Amino acid sequence: MGALALTAISVLLIRADNLAVVVVGWVALAFFGVLSIPVLIHKLVVARVELRVTPEGVQTVQSGDTVIAWSAIEVVRLDRVHRTSFISLVISEPAYGELMNTSSKKAKGAGDRAAIGEKAIGLPGGLTARLAPLAEWLETERIVRSDRLDRRSPG
Repeated sequence: MGALALTAISVLLIRADNLAVVVVGWVALAFFGVLSIPVLIHKLVVARVELRVTPEGVQTVQSGDTVIAWSAIEVVRLDRVHRTSFISLVISEPAYGELMNTSSKKAKGAGDRAAIGEKAIGLPGGLTARLAPLAEWLETERIVRSDRLDRRSPG
């Protein structure tokens, strides 16, 4: 929404009497009006699934096509860094290594490790759900699904 406000300010600058201000207004309009507004419209129109929960596991934007198996998730919890709350999926060591097999995912994983302090994936910050109940539900699902997997395993 900031792009819309900055575009409006750019239009006001174009109407100024000072040539330098008018030039800045045109440059700002070109940037915010021509470049930012189409991106904003695209984000509003194109729906993107941030989190998908399946019987097999959890799939996030960060994991791409990879489903993080319930058995690979050690715990789901609500974390907080500074003033930002987010849900963390703490991943087992072997699964984490497998998940972080590309450079972009390694960079994301390094950031998560620095913030969270262990091998974990932070769920997208833009989730529209209330985080505490979602984290609690995901942890319950992890326990139930892991228990089902344990009962199916021979031994």
